[in-house]
Amino acid sequence: MTITPAFVICISSCKIQNPRFFNSPSTQSPAYIEKKGDSKISANLAILPEDEYPTFDSSFPLIPASNGYRKSRTYGFDASTAYAFSNRFMATFGATYQKERDIFSSNDILQKYSSSRIDYTRKALDVGIGAILPHKDFSAFVFNPIIGINFGRSESFFKNTSDTINDDRVFYFHGNFHKLYLKPNLNFHTGKNFKMSFVPQFSLMKYRNIDDNYTEEARELLGINRLRQDYLFLFEPATFYQIGFNKIDWLKLDLGIVLSLYLKGKDVSDRLRTRNLQLLAGFSIYP
Repeated sequence: MTITPAFVICISSCKIQNPRFFNSPSTQSPAYIEKKGDSKISANLAILPEDEYPTFDSSFPLIPASNGYRKSRTYGFDASTAYAFSNRFMATFGATYQKERDIFSSNDILQKYSSSRIDYTRKALDVGIGAILPHKDFSAFVFNPIIGINFGRSESFFKNTSDTINDDRVFYFHGNFHKLYLKPNLNFHTGKNFKMSFVPQFSLMKYRNIDDNYTEEARELLGINRLRQDYLFLFEPATFYQIGFNKIDWLKLDLGIVLSLYLKGKDVSDRLRTRNLQLLAGFSIYP
């Protein structure tokens, strides 16, 4: 599968203005373990460097709004561990911490072209169980499907940042969430020092215990009410690469690209979005 950054930018900007991001993809690297007793511990950094995207007028969604833009950046940390308790079954555990910021040229609460900013903090834990299924005729391939739950908390703060408008209100959104997922890892053990994995993850995400100070009109416009009511379906494909070292065979370098696509119905017109892209780099230890 080839998905270019230009495609990601397009799907993250088309037909929206000042979106609210209810999800950011996890970047935990796969566990390339094959038999009973195998284990690994991983830690990596995830980042999407700051970049500027056009925003679009709601009446003419394909035409950029006058002077409209969104500047976004994200960074975070993921840690995970895995253990094979038999030749066929394994368990995983992980944790995630992420910080995100969006800067807009407009303020959709004041309905003015004044600058605004949203800051996000996300914390989550992850538990999963999976199978280890080597291919009978192709020894380099291992099918590693994992089912699990990711549960945590998301907090965001929205405020006006323009000096020309006297409005110091801060709108906040805090909520606990859980994400049920199926992660069918397609692992290729192509050599001692190189492994790769394609992971077409499917997720269902729902919020609870939401606390916010938006108006009811803003909740409906932004989609916050849908977070209270519905499971949101996400397709989160990823590609990972692992590079080993001849003289340090227990240490591996992990690299990866994780995407996230919010597959909503055509009748939904809110501004809920998922972060579309994360890049990761880190290390895994195989004791």
